[in-house]
Amino acid sequence: MKTFPSEMRQSTGFRIFTYCMFLLLSALVSVLLSFLFVKHDSIASLRLVQSINSTFLFILPPVALYVITRNQPFQALGFKKPNKIWCVLAGIILLFFALPLIGTLTAWNESIKLGASFAKIEAWMRNMQQQNDAMIQKMLATDTLGGLVFNLIAIALIPAIGEELTFRSVLQQFLVKKTRNAHLGILITAIVFSAIHLQFYGFLPRLLLGLFLGYFFYATGSIRTSMLMHFINNGSAVFMYYFAAKNGLDIDIEKMGYSAHPLVLLASLIATVAILYLVWKNRVKTE
Repeated sequence: MKTFPSEMRQSTGFRIFTYCMFLLLSALVSVLLSFLFVKHDSIASLRLVQSINSTFLFILPPVALYVITRNQPFQALGFKKPNKIWCVLAGIILLFFALPLIGTLTAWNESIKLGASFAKIEAWMRNMQQQNDAMIQKMLATDTLGGLVFNLIAIALIPAIGEELTFRSVLQQFLVKKTRNAHLGILITAIVFSAIHLQFYGFLPRLLLGLFLGYFFYATGSIRTSMLMHFINNGSAVFMYYFAAKNGLDIDIEKMGYSAHPLVLLASLIATVAILYLVWKNRVKTE
């Protein structure tokens, strides 16, 4: 992209301004398309709105930004071959080994009380959480193959691509570079990633997921790794809801893998730390 001088394209201010402009434009187009094509409050409409919003808010702005400001935009976004394939497999295994840990964090997060002084804020946050959970469960509740495929696209595939481009490719790389500290950049990105979902009572488990995704993106040097992990994380929930609806089961996906047994939690913690350590030791050397 030679439209702008190289010095301008490398300017942090120019890049932030460009991203904000594309984000604003994409948001307007997203609202317009949702208004034009979504006519009623049906499950199909909710899925369509989810797909439109994720595409225009999380996929298009990062791609447009890098096409304008980078000579090799897709490589800069992280579309490279992972440094070691076994690290990708380790990331997938980690998601399942960490389930008891994530389940415990979820239960602890949901039990947090803010006290009488913040009763109204707590009620507002719980109400928002309940509304969000109800909408997601409504979208996920399907026992048809078509509904399963639609959910995999709208809830697993598109968010996995878009959120990883926005948070890992753009924000994390920016923060790691500016702070000159990979751990700090990954942590801040994970905090923003969790906070942007506006689900206080799911903040901690999503923060941990954000850390997993951030470390594996950084370590393997490939956004494909974190996209795949993100897709498997979301896709597993989609499949579980489909299986439950198909067989008339009542299950709480958020508590999958939860165990209060100390030995189970200890094993989950040790396995999680061990996998992260091994992958980090074999990371792409960028320093």
